[in-house]
Parts: sequence; structure tokens; C-alpha cells
Amino acid sequence: MTEFEAATVAYQQATLSYQQGALALQQSQFGAAVAIPLVAFVVGAGQVIVVAIGIRVMRSTADQREKREDHRHAEAMEALRQQADALRVLIERTAPPRKGDAQ
Repeated sequence: MTEFEAATVAYQQATLSYQQGALALQQSQFGAAVAIPLVAFVVGAGQVIVVAIGIRVMRSTADQREKREDHRHAEAMEALRQQADALRVLIERTAPPRKGDAQ
């Protein structure tokens, strides 16, 4: 084998090695091109789930607070009715008799 033929073979091997390296890089880039949107989708889905759970918890808390406030309102209204009844009885007992009333 002449020196030229040896150099040609070495050049062909180097070219083949370069092509194999480029192919491996393309394959890894393809993996990255697939992985990046997949990871973005998983992260986005996770964010949607977290927000949905947060909204659900907020809704549940608001419903519980509303029930508690309704109960407190009903208790306050009952207390006011009882006070009004007590005042009505007190006024009836302490009011001077009316002119037309005979007792």
C-alpha cells in the first residue's frame, strides 16, 4: 500500500468517524427534541392539577364559612326576636293604661 492509499484510507476512516459522531449527535438532539415538549407537558399538567386542587380547596372553605355565617346569622336573628318579645312584654306591663281600656 502506498503512502497515498494509506492517507486515503485514514481520511475515509476519519470521515466515517465524523459521520458517526454527527449521527449520534442528531439522535441525541432528537431525544432532546422529544424530551423537552414532554417535560413541558408534564410540568404544565402538574400546574393545572395544583391550581384545580387549590380552587377546589378554596371552594370547600368558602362553603364551610358560608354555612357557619348562616348559622351565626340565624342565631343572632333568634336572639333579636327574643329581645323584641321581651321588650314587647315589658312595654305592655309598664305602659299606662289607655283611655279606652277598662281594667
